[in-house]
Amino acid sequence: MNKIIKCLLLTLLVFGATVSAHATLIDFKLMGEPFGSHGESVWSTLSNAEVDFTWGVIGRNGVNPAFAYLDASNAGLGVCKAALNAGDIDKKFPGSGANRCLDSSDDNVTTNEFLRFGFSKNVVIDRIWFNTNHDPDFSLDTDEIKIGGVDYTFNNLDRDAARQNDFFTTTPFSVNANTSFLIGFVNEQFYISAMSVRAVPEPATFALLGLGLLGLGIAKKRLTNR
Repeated sequence: MNKIIKCLLLTLLVFGATVSAHATLIDFKLMGEPFGSHGESVWSTLSNAEVDFTWGVIGRNGVNPAFAYLDASNAGLGVCKAALNAGDIDKKFPGSGANRCLDSSDDNVTTNEFLRFGFSKNVVIDRIWFNTNHDPDFSLDTDEIKIGGVDYTFNNLDRDAARQNDFFTTTPFSVNANTSFLIGFVNEQFYISAMSVRAVPEPATFALLGLGLLGLGIAKKRLTNR
């Protein structure tokens, strides 16, 4: 019986590592490009169903509602206060640029603005990439962004050479299902370039697998003893 338990524990560990290791890259920079899936566009709620979870994000300007905005030209996800055409909000316009912000310069996250994310499952955000590509200094070195209620300070070691002018977080953030995860302005305007997110397997998944394997082990032992 001890061998069965050891095999069960080993299987659970391997299974857990396999399930929790699968990460999804949400590439806002690519989504907003003219050749991307959404094009430059204004969203009251930007959302998508991934393989393991569904996510959504809205923009806010202090206590006032705003729009989540996908900006093109090597930018990403920002905040827009007003849409150019109300009838085009929440529509994908790859290549057309019809769904735009009223003020073309009001497209990143700046003073008093933040983005509120939600996920359908418990997730871990392993890495978030940011950029200031439409800002004169093109750098987040020594700058801060509020991530999940904490001021995160960047330095040049956070620069990602593989993604043009992007800086990334080195701290993972755990987010419970259907709760708000905020990313907001502190002292430098920015876009969110991308996120690497993985769903956390539910305890019930391990329990069901464990019961099934244990049952198979006991059944095999009984057959062997006949």
